Formats: sequence, structure tokens, C-alpha cells
Amino acid sequence: MATTAQKRRIAFFAAAIGALSLALFSLWFSAQVFAASEGPNNADVLATTTGSGEDIIAWSNPANASTSNNVYATVVLNSVSLQSESLQATDFDFAIPSDATIVGIKVEVERKINTINGRNIQDLSAKIIKTGSAQGDEKAGSVNWSITEAYVGYGGETDLWGLTWTPAQINATDFGFQISAQFVGSAGANLTASIDHIRITVTYTPFQGPHVRIESKGSTVIDGSKGSVRIQ
Repeated sequence: MATTAQKRRIAFFAAAIGALSLALFSLWFSAQVFAASEGPNNADVLATTTGSGEDIIAWSNPANASTSNNVYATVVLNSVSLQSESLQATDFDFAIPSDATIVGIKVEVERKINTINGRNIQDLSAKIIKTGSAQGDEKAGSVNWSITEAYVGYGGETDLWGLTWTPAQINATDFGFQISAQFVGSAGANLTASIDHIRITVTYTPFQGPHVRIESKGSTVIDGSKGSVRIQ
């Protein structure tokens, strides 16, 4: 027959296992059910970077890419002026909760070119901006830009661009995206690359589940956003 001390130990471990199971289930349930997103948000600040050389061309009217309204940021490229500067978009007014976990970042660029005729424009570079500088995975594609205006996506709902993120970094005014373009094909007339809009959506998991700690004095404590529960 179990002694009183043994019964207490058994009760304690049973309570601890139950509390841990509850915590693990809560964390799993949060991840499955409570994923959230914010956006797509527009940039407040758009600019063309400073380049050097005759073959690196600045974007005209970069602020026109702040909304989708058929008014464009443009750059004219040809077989001599091969590359554009980077069109940078930052300050997206995100307000991700401070205790959230960032899951993915999706950028969409609404773009087109004016003609093809054996020549085209492709991405030169497409990168996320973290703490004010271009970082992480290179997302430039090798697909020709279309003469039909459409959104083209970079990243995704579960893509962190090879970086780790805090909500504060996403919410910061120096978070954003930059893209540059390049001329491809035979020599000939100018091509105009046009960007109507750059927008970003961020997916995150809000904090939901409790934290569990087993104290040396024989108590299991479940800490959550609503307070604590102690099991003796």
C-alpha cells in the first residue's frame, strides 16, 4: 500500500504531466488556428538609390509606387543603359504585436513594360530591407516582365527570406523592400519599366499558449496571458 508521501509524489507528477500536456496542446492549437496576417500595407517612403556610371539609371517619380492607381515609377533602359538603380520602399506602418512570432513576408510588385520586340526587362535584384539595409535571400526572378500590368509575388506566407525577425523590426520605419531591373536582348529602341505599386503582407502567430514551470517545492505553475494557475 502506498504511503502518504508516495501518494503526494504520484499526485504531483500526474498534475505536472497533465499541465505539460495542456501546454503542448495549447501551443499546437495556437499554431494551427490562430495564425494571423497584417496587410497588404503600402509604403510611406519610396526612393531611388544613388548609382554611378552611365549604365545605371535612376527611377523617375519613385513615390508613384505607393498606391495602385495607374500612375507609375518608371525607368528607361536600353543596350547601353543596362541597369536601373534600386527602387526602395520602406515604412509600411505595420503594428505586429510585440509577443508575436513572425512566420512569413510576402511582397507584391505591380509592374509592366511598354513593349517587347526581341528585347525585354527582367529583375536584376529583389531583396528585403531589414534595419535599413538590403539583406537575406535574393528573390530576383529570370522571367521577362510582361506588357500586361499585374502583381508579381516575392516571398510568401511561410518565407522569412533567410532571416530571423522580431515584430519590432517589421514595425520599424526602416523595414521594406527594394527592386532593380535590367535590360536583356538585342540592341534597339528604349524599353520603359513601370511599377505602379509595391505592397507587403506579413504573416505571424500571436502568443496564445501558456508557459509551464515545475518548481522545486512541488508545485506546477502554468503562466499565460491571463495570469497564472498553481497546481499543488
